[in-house]
Amino acid sequence: MRKQEQSRLAEVAAEKSHYEVIQAQIDIDRQRKLHEEQRNLIQQQAQAKVLMLRHGDELARKRMQTDHDAQRQHNVELVKMQEESSILKEQVRRATEEQIQAQQCQTEKERAEIERETIRVKAMA
Repeated sequence: MRKQEQSRLAEVAAEKSHYEVIQAQIDIDRQRKLHEEQRNLIQQQAQAKVLMLRHGDELARKRMQTDHDAQRQHNVELVKMQEESSILKEQVRRATEEQIQAQQCQTEKERAEIERETIRVKAMA
């Protein structure tokens, strides 16, 4: 009976050891799975960060391009305004010159008229 009891105790101890091994394997598998999930999460976070950085870079490039285009358009408009101003100044200068010439011509006509009148008055006197 003692041998049976010892044999039974040995079997129980063996089963207990077997279950402990199984439990240890389950714990190891659980830890492995947990580490795998953490590794996957870290990879996903890294990929998300890369995507955000790329998106930010793309937005920055687009903003720079937009700013560059706006500056170029501003420069074109500025040159156009300067050209128009130059043309307007030239037109004003020419108009002023023509007005001065017209006044000089009128003055010369009036002077000639006065001289004729003076000669006529002297001739009558």
